[in-house]
Amino acid sequence: MRFNAFGGQDGLLQKFVFHASQALERHRPEPIQVIQGVPETLWSQLKFANLGADATIVLLFDQFEEFFTYPEEQQQDFKRQLAELLYADIPSYLKQNEDRHTPEEIAFLREKVDVKTVLAIRADRMSELDRLKDKLPAILHKRCELRALSREQARRALVEPARKAGDFASLPFEWSGEALQRILQEFSQDKQGREVGVEAFLLQVLAQNIERQVIRGDITDRNGDGKPEVSPEDLPADLSNIFSEYYRNKVNDLPDAQRLPARKLIEEGLVFAGEQGDARRLSMDGDLLMRQFGADRDLLRVLEDTFLLRREVNTTGGWNYELSHDTLLKPVLDWREERRGEEQKEVERLEAEQALRRARELEAQAEEERRRAEEAEVLKNEAVQGRRRARTFAYLAGVVALAAIGLGVFAFF
Repeated sequence: MRFNAFGGQDGLLQKFVFHASQALERHRPEPIQVIQGVPETLWSQLKFANLGADATIVLLFDQFEEFFTYPEEQQQDFKRQLAELLYADIPSYLKQNEDRHTPEEIAFLREKVDVKTVLAIRADRMSELDRLKDKLPAILHKRCELRALSREQARRALVEPARKAGDFASLPFEWSGEALQRILQEFSQDKQGREVGVEAFLLQVLAQNIERQVIRGDITDRNGDGKPEVSPEDLPADLSNIFSEYYRNKVNDLPDAQRLPARKLIEEGLVFAGEQGDARRLSMDGDLLMRQFGADRDLLRVLEDTFLLRREVNTTGGWNYELSHDTLLKPVLDWREERRGEEQKEVERLEAEQALRRARELEAQAEEERRRAEEAEVLKNEAVQGRRRARTFAYLAGVVALAAIGLGVFAFF
């Protein structure tokens, strides 16, 4: 069972009922038995599955850290119901409502369901299980840590699933010895050439990439046995290209509003590249990351869930975040350079648009000033001509006046 992160719709009980019904349907020897009035709980869901008295049910909760993304009220209710399922001889409902049922129903309800539980949770989230101890006191008593794989375990993790026949999207396929040798050599050594364990996450990303090639038909049968075989030529020249594709796909799967903050958070806050070509991962406080890059806890959780980031407790009681593995360092730095180049081009484009807009504004301003100057020149010319006409009229008026005087004198005499 896997709850997935809380999305605001189905709750923990609804997720449990869905997964349980899907899994139990294949194993149920008899029709499901339902007794009216019994509420739907974890206990009733498994009790009414009617698997028989000899059945042992194992609940495997995968990625249990997602449980803690659900509302506190749902967590408390689920914790109480799980404790009742595992520890109670008689469910609390039956104790309170025994008089409502027939002796046959009571006998059926009193039969204990044999249930075991396995919780798979990330090591850096292990401390959160402490919140369940009040109802599940033995939750931390039996623990098994899945460490990095040895080279032999890593070889088996690649070879054996690939050979499995069944209802899969790809044909069964083989890995050549040379391909396995190269993969294990690169994945089992650190930058200093020291032997280290092989991280299962790296194998998962690589194997998924190869399987997609088998499905597309890019990897063919080389031995005539009907099975495609992965050769060194089928592997990328640089295995980091696979992790580059993984990093880009996971970022592109984010909602639009989270994509750029996620990239800046990772590419600017959690990696360092020196002038001499040295590069390394950085560890940064989660609160500082959120303030500096406009992220929130939901985004940090998503980046954890996609295995791009890992976290660990810091000295202040908070959490420090860093890239989950060194193999992501080169892809992150490469994509950072691409993003910075794109951002620089965008800045230059905006500056060019701004310069063009300013030039057009200046041109329009110059045109306006030229028009005004022409209008002023026209007005000036009109004024000069007006003065000239006025002088001419004055002159003519003077002549007329003199003529009038002369005519008056002539008339007088």
